[in-house]
Amino acid sequence: MACTAGAFVSFTVISSFSRRAIFIGGHFSCAALNFIIAYFAMHKQHDMVLYGICLEFFLFNASLGSVFWIYLSEIAQSDSVMGLCQFLCMTMLTFESSISLKIINGSIGVSGLFMILGAIQFACFTLLSTIVKETRGLKAHEKKEIYKNAP
Repeated sequence: MACTAGAFVSFTVISSFSRRAIFIGGHFSCAALNFIIAYFAMHKQHDMVLYGICLEFFLFNASLGSVFWIYLSEIAQSDSVMGLCQFLCMTMLTFESSISLKIINGSIGVSGLFMILGAIQFACFTLLSTIVKETRGLKAHEKKEIYKNAP
């Protein structure tokens, strides 16, 4: 339910905010939420953990989940670049899902998993704050060349 609601809200988010702001704000809010979920997990407040996870699903789908594919299609030079990005995304999701259960059942536990996820999101927030360029308002050919001279 939270994912579907987030997907519907994403239409408004994408039309109201810049792509860069959605990336940065989405990663920051997901990072903060992961740390909050970890706190609730450490203190055995299971209902709050569940509410936090649902809220994170909503926020992810309202921001990062949808804007990633829009931004990628705007800047990708070819279909092969799109395919490579999709392959890498699915590979990382498979990797994450395969190790998450081992982390939860290991010595780190649920709170440790959410701390790790929060740290990853915060690292993405920091990295994307410096790398992502804005495409909103640019013409199609300008978007395709926005990273052409990037190092």
